[in-house]
Amino acid sequence: MLVVVQVQDLRAEVSRAYWDLFLARQNLALRQQFLAGAQRVLETAKVRAEAGDKTAIRQMAEAYYIGKGVEQ
Repeated sequence: MLVVVQVQDLRAEVSRAYWDLFLARQNLALRQQFLAGAQRVLETAKVRAEAGDKTAIRQMAEAYYIGKGVEQ
């Protein structure tokens, strides 16, 4: 009986590990998409800032602080 319980515990542990990995990969994919979008916004803001657009300069500052995890 002890072996059956150990096998069930192991199966439950493997299942939890699988779903933890699955969710971690999903989280990583979402964060990578967010980063790619933020990088596109930053590049656009840089181009606009070089053209003298004050709004773009403010957007660059916001992008910097968002990337640092700081709220203004």
